[in-house]
Amino acid sequence: MNILYKNSLDPTQLRQLERWFTQEWAELDPLLDPQGVYPEPILAENTEGTIVGALAFTQAAAFDTQSGAQGVWINAVLVDPRFRGQGVASRLINEAEQSAKKRDIKQLWVLTHLPALYLRLSWQIAGRAGADTVLSKELNLL
Repeated sequence: MNILYKNSLDPTQLRQLERWFTQEWAELDPLLDPQGVYPEPILAENTEGTIVGALAFTQAAAFDTQSGAQGVWINAVLVDPRFRGQGVASRLINEAEQSAKKRDIKQLWVLTHLPALYLRLSWQIAGRAGADTVLSKELNLL
C-alpha cells in the first residue's frame, strides 16, 4: 500500500480533517497553533488523495510537573477502519516525533486508551488518568 505522509495541509484538507476528527470526537482543540508552539497536523492519504489517517497536536500542562509547565501532546490519532492494522498509526506517530524534533521539542506526551501502540514505539508510561494511560517520549534532538 502506498501512503503519503505530510504536514503541509491546504485549507481544504484542513477543513476536511477537522470534520473527520469532530465526527469521531465531539470536542477537539484547534488543529493549528497560532503561536507556532506545536507542529501542524500530519495527514496520511492514499494515492487517490483520500485521507486514511491523521494526527494532531495540542499544548497543555506537562503530566509530571507541579509547576504547570506546558508540554506538547499528541491530541488525536485517527485511522480509517479500512486501513487499521497496516502500520498507519505507527507511521503517523513516528512522523510526529520527527516533526517535533524539527521544532526543537524535547518531549512529547499522549493520553490514550491504546498504550500498547506507543509502547511498541519506545514510549514510556508516565502514569494513569482514569481509564487512560499517559505516556511520554524524550526526543533525541541530535
